[in-house]
Amino acid sequence: MNVSVKPSPAVASRLYETMVASRQLDLFINDRVDAGDTAPNFHSGIGQEALSVGAVLPLREQDYLLYTHRGYAQLLARGWSWR
Repeated sequence: MNVSVKPSPAVASRLYETMVASRQLDLFINDRVDAGDTAPNFHSGIGQEALSVGAVLPLREQDYLLYTHRGYAQLLARGWSWR
């Protein structure tokens, strides 16, 4: 079965904005680590933004999220703010 669903412009915008925010956070943390700061349990997710955001954004409020690796994009897609 081949199913194709095109997201609305609002959903596509949210997907893109969340992927960009995830990349920005990743780059920020990488810069801090390069400057000598520590980031316990940080694993870069650069290149994984689309998968992480696309898998999590459709979840409902009552759905659970359990991630074990490179979870910043998932948290952002769930509404967490890093600022």
